[in-house]
Amino acid sequence: MVQEHAVLEELRQLAPEYFRTLKHSPEKGDYVVSLHRNGYQHLLETISDLLKLCMVATEEGLEISTDISRLNISVHNTLGLVLRLLPVHESEFMDMLRDHLLEE
Repeated sequence: MVQEHAVLEELRQLAPEYFRTLKHSPEKGDYVVSLHRNGYQHLLETISDLLKLCMVATEEGLEISTDISRLNISVHNTLGLVLRLLPVHESEFMDMLRDHLLEE
């Protein structure tokens, strides 16, 4: 029991270092994901990229207009955004947690 308490305490100390993707919002009882942009223009470009991809994905026979002409850039930017949202640090912590829990 003492060893379990020590492991639990160690995990509590390590958790803030690894749980970085989601930030708890106590007033709403949910979590927030930060999306850092360089300014309003960068934010609008990100939203525009997401909308362009949705338009292409949902329309059959959609003709590529000037509004969605840079689709390859939109795909690239959107995939970059998704990569930044992946909880990589959390997965490292979960692996550590699994190792501690499955120790014999």
